[in-house]
Amino acid sequence: MSRPAANRSLRCGFTTGAAAAAAGAAAYRLLIEGEMPPSIDLLFPDGRTQSIPTTLTANGEAQVIKDAGDDPDITDKVKIRALFSPVTLAVVEEHDYLIDIGLGKIILRGGPGVGLCRRIGLDCEKNKWAINQVPRQMIAENLARAGFGGQKECGLLTISVVEGQKLAQKTLNAQLGISDGISILGTSGIVYPYSHKAYIKTIKILVKAVATAGFDQVIFSTGGRTLKAAAACLPEVESTSFIRIGDFIYDSLQAAQMQGLSRAVVACMPGKLCKYAAGHRNTHAANVSQTLVPLIEIIKELSPDLNLAQEISGCNSVRQALTLVPDIFYAASLRKLACQALATMKNWAPALNLRLLLFDYEGNLLIDEWESIL
Repeated sequence: MSRPAANRSLRCGFTTGAAAAAAGAAAYRLLIEGEMPPSIDLLFPDGRTQSIPTTLTANGEAQVIKDAGDDPDITDKVKIRALFSPVTLAVVEEHDYLIDIGLGKIILRGGPGVGLCRRIGLDCEKNKWAINQVPRQMIAENLARAGFGGQKECGLLTISVVEGQKLAQKTLNAQLGISDGISILGTSGIVYPYSHKAYIKTIKILVKAVATAGFDQVIFSTGGRTLKAAAACLPEVESTSFIRIGDFIYDSLQAAQMQGLSRAVVACMPGKLCKYAAGHRNTHAANVSQTLVPLIEIIKELSPDLNLAQEISGCNSVRQALTLVPDIFYAASLRKLACQALATMKNWAPALNLRLLLFDYEGNLLIDEWESIL
């Protein structure tokens, strides 16, 4: 499925996860070939490849300079380094990831500047390095492309970020439970330009294209994972009707209504859902921190345990909070959140018939409801 770029006139970049994967592959090739390749032909999750420049540091590490394109990203131009060493499994430490690649195993470790996950509910495991799931997948796939795993072997790959601990002070990592460095992030490997005006303008253009093509329905997804999951749920819908909207839910629904579309599907995950339920029109972290108020109020309504709402109020993310919700209330709490979110969106765009697809962080469908539940 084709995916629209955030803005055709702005340059896309690549994530810290992509940079780490490129540096890791370069570090392995340095070991087996004896010299640093000038670039890595990096494989992205959607099957595309891109040449990523690499250099050799004075300490013998492979280095990639993260390029955020035209996105105002605080990690733009950060130096991400990788060191690969042949080892045995005896060197595995508590915070490391152990990843199978073909016949081989990789011990993935965070070096200086890479944070450590101290709480549950994030895309990295508690007490493991803050290297998220898709970056770990990209690292594994690109090491395999570089030749690792063709035989029984074990390697230690250490990823570090120059001044990562200092940079982390400018992020929300401390509140989220990531200590001592930045997170290695990315759900697609690609950074889409995030000029708000340009992004909204592009959304409007893409919605107009849906209407001009004669379709009466648009599918809004908040990101790459939700777009992929929504496409799997709606195989009958033309790919041109799927639009990545990022944080701009209000402007997207307004655009669909103005173009005369009759239906809009919103595909999201619980974090965005809670912000919708709270009435936030722009859900970017720079504009609004994660609010748990709608979920807390729902838990107060559902559960006789007065301490549960208090425990949830101490969480730093919806993902963490949902780990505390008992199974007996889990589905009901998400459905009530969906009701509130749909009511909010209906107020913003009353002419639209709305549908909400809620996915978990692995892309599994949790809720599929039309506004008729209101």
